[in-house]
Amino acid sequence: MQLPAESRTIRRLHPELNWDVSDYLLALIADQLANIAYGMGGSKGRKPKPIPRPKARKEKKSRPSVDQKRVHALLFAPRGHEEGE
Repeated sequence: MQLPAESRTIRRLHPELNWDVSDYLLALIADQLANIAYGMGGSKGRKPKPIPRPKARKEKKSRPSVDQKRVHALLFAPRGHEEGE
């Protein structure tokens, strides 16, 4: 949490931070100029593709692996008695 945005750890966890604001603005300008040129050319040929931006990672939703016997022991054991005591 306390690491700066430029740190390798933060950039590894959040790839969208690999670009700063000026990089995003330059990509947007380049995309818009390509679209303007395409439109002024009569919209013929292939439509220009936008410059790929770094994307945020999707969080994997996984269920934790829990032993059913352990859950049963925790839920149905007498109060004040935990497994291993």
